[in-house]
Amino acid sequence: MHTIPDSQKIMAGLLLFFLLGGMMEAGQAAIVIRRVADPTPQNWLGTGPIQFTEPVCIRWNTQGTTASTTQYTVTATGTGGGGAFYLQGPSPLSNDVIQYAVQWGDSATSITGVALTAGVTSSAFTPNPYLTPNPSPQIPCNSDNATAIVIIPESELQNAPAGDYSGTLFMTVAPL
Repeated sequence: MHTIPDSQKIMAGLLLFFLLGGMMEAGQAAIVIRRVADPTPQNWLGTGPIQFTEPVCIRWNTQGTTASTTQYTVTATGTGGGGAFYLQGPSPLSNDVIQYAVQWGDSATSITGVALTAGVTSSAFTPNPYLTPNPSPQIPCNSDNATAIVIIPESELQNAPAGDYSGTLFMTVAPL
């Protein structure tokens, strides 16, 4: 059995995904993102990046929809300064942080996606498969059609002190 030295043990734990529907005014479509779960914490094994993929469901209601209301945007924000994507380490006073990247895939099986910039609204995405708008105010969503992807680069992990790291990622979807 291979033992990992403490210097290489980093718990890349837990990016808590808060995926939020866009806030809409009367007469506009309400959009939701559902079927979101916290990623499982992972130990870094000393080489390569750590990648989390989280399939989700995007759907909206029929209020205010037209034939062209089949696309949406995503805005991602982390808990770092200016909404930067980073995980806070075991010693906040010494600024132990690990930066990570966020991507958005337009299907439930995406393993790579479009890179997102913190606080910047993405280009348009079309759900795959497209779920027809639903008239219910609860907007049921029982089939995944997009993927949130978080990648912690090997270079960030190599330079980080051993310990538990955590952070929060907020993602907002809005219909076009």
